[in-house]
Amino acid sequence: MKKTSSFLLLSIVLVFMSCGSKNPVHAALPGEDNDLEITFDPEPVPTGDFKILMDRLHNPADSTVMVCAHRGVSEIFPENSIPNINECIRLGFEIVEIDMRKTKDGKIILMHDATLDRTTTGSGKVSDFTLDEINKLYLKDINGNITTYKVPTLEEALDVAKGNILLQIDKWNGLTNEILPIIKNKQCLQQCIFRSTLPYETIKTTFNEYLPKILYIPVIPAGREEANHVLESYLSDMSEIPVMCIVFPNENNPMLTRVPELKKKYRIWFNALADSDSGSHGDKQAETDPDGSWGWLVQKGANIIFTDKPIKLDQYLKSKNWR
Repeated sequence: MKKTSSFLLLSIVLVFMSCGSKNPVHAALPGEDNDLEITFDPEPVPTGDFKILMDRLHNPADSTVMVCAHRGVSEIFPENSIPNINECIRLGFEIVEIDMRKTKDGKIILMHDATLDRTTTGSGKVSDFTLDEINKLYLKDINGNITTYKVPTLEEALDVAKGNILLQIDKWNGLTNEILPIIKNKQCLQQCIFRSTLPYETIKTTFNEYLPKILYIPVIPAGREEANHVLESYLSDMSEIPVMCIVFPNENNPMLTRVPELKKKYRIWFNALADSDSGSHGDKQAETDPDGSWGWLVQKGANIIFTDKPIKLDQYLKSKNWR
């Protein structure tokens, strides 16, 4: 009888404790089919130079042309490394691109390739190694030379970037369930950029409640039949986005005629990485004719340029008083 009474008393106490709990409920992750609401803590209010950066990003009338460094400054430090991000911050770039991969034990690290061979002293698939095993490796520079730098986790990259620079998250497809909670816990949602050519309906399902919190940028594939549908889906359903990215295979693409109209409300992001994305006015041409490449992109409406040559682009834009 005493055992039964004790059990009933313990049960009542536990019920009251659970009813009065202040712990937040489990947040629904992207793709989860449940009715639990996700809760977001307020993120730090930007201050100093980072406030200027964020205000500029959300102001399409601002004349500054922003630089997004593809793989950072890989000619100085290994791509996807902490020193690389720090150097981009020091140089004053607004955005640096980083890539996501998942280890065997489910940790998110910065790595472009699915294998370790090109950028580290290891060999094999990233997914076949634990974080502890990868921590024993060293990064290689752009010429294949071994450095003293280690492979960072997403958490480590966020710690460095927070309040300093925007991160363009690449290779995120299929990893949002792991990536987004990490970014949320670090209170960096407002400074992490995700881009995709997918229409709004698909992206809404992928990101769920995270969508208004992150910096999502649609990529309008101007060379494809679905370009107008992708663009219109965002204009009608997600008008609060600050930036539109347009990729175009040739300089006569009709989508370019819409840029002046779009620029009244959005910053315009052009990719200089490949000729197929910039109408043959990209980084390659800039080696001999920066006015005909980067200058042409600015004249066509670009106020964010994604480049493999961020240092040279930064110098060029400053020489034109465009930043």
